[in-house]
Amino acid sequence: MLRSISGQDFGFDLQKWHDHLKESKQGGYTWNRTIDLPKVMQRALANQEWLDTVAAIENAANRAVNRSGQQRGF
Repeated sequence: MLRSISGQDFGFDLQKWHDHLKESKQGGYTWNRTIDLPKVMQRALANQEWLDTVAAIENAANRAVNRSGQQRGF
């Protein structure tokens, strides 16, 4: 959803999303520009379950890309 609203793709990089959205205000983002990173995002980045989930999703996506590339003879 964020990709379609903003035309950007920062994946699961919460800091990059926050930095972009706090300046652009796209999608009605309302966090103050002076906040480095909201506490809820800081907690997510410190949470091992979040980190493991992101890694699993990114690894699955990379495997899918590699398989599709192999099928095409890359």
